Amino acid sequence: MKRIFIFMLLTFMLVASCFTSPSQKAFATSISDNSVIILSGNVKGQNKLVLKANLTVNTGISGMTLELSYNKTVMVLSNVVFGTALSSLNPITTNTETAQGYAITPFKFNYMGQENDFSTGTLFTLTFDIMDNVKDGSYVVSLKYAKNEDVNYYDEKNDVKTKNLYIDNAEIQIKNNSVAQIASVGENKQTSNIWIIVCVSIASVAVVTSGILIALKLIKKRRNWKRLWIKQSIIEIWDC
Repeated sequence: MKRIFIFMLLTFMLVASCFTSPSQKAFATSISDNSVIILSGNVKGQNKLVLKANLTVNTGISGMTLELSYNKTVMVLSNVVFGTALSSLNPITTNTETAQGYAITPFKFNYMGQENDFSTGTLFTLTFDIMDNVKDGSYVVSLKYAKNEDVNYYDEKNDVKTKNLYIDNAEIQIKNNSVAQIASVGENKQTSNIWIIVCVSIASVAVVTSGILIALKLIKKRRNWKRLWIKQSIIEIWDC
């Protein structure tokens, strides 16, 4: 019984580790590990959306380029305030001094340093104006980049290497031409799918464990019944 319990415990631990979500795996200490950015927001007035990009895990960045992506028929970027993380982060490929201001696209952010920056906190705060007569629905504001290219760091030999990011983007629910809800979503919404797989895997392990335990109990009862039958037979023969 003890061996079976240990076996099932190890199986459960193995299944759980295989389906650990990317956000959990990101909290490692190696300089080559991915960094994590989370977009979260709130509503300011009836037709203004404020999103904050937080660098929550930074394993070291020497250079980074991000592109802001959103539905321009639904909202327009009206202001950007830079935070303390990657302090020399600046906009590129746009001109905020023109009449269009921050609405010019593509709107990209660029950071370039002489060494690895390990700062965390707010990268920037974005303010969007919601357009008139917007159709009810879900709209995603995301930060994009070229994987294995746009995020760099210096390794232990001071050579430039690339890493990637885990980004939780913002999904905006609009109803009656105003923001009804703001939620963070991982890339391709894989986080929720992963947890579904984890739950199914745990349930499967539980079912298998229960089946084994029931089978063992039946076997034990059968052995006890057999012993009792043999004992009763011996008594009857002895009486004869």
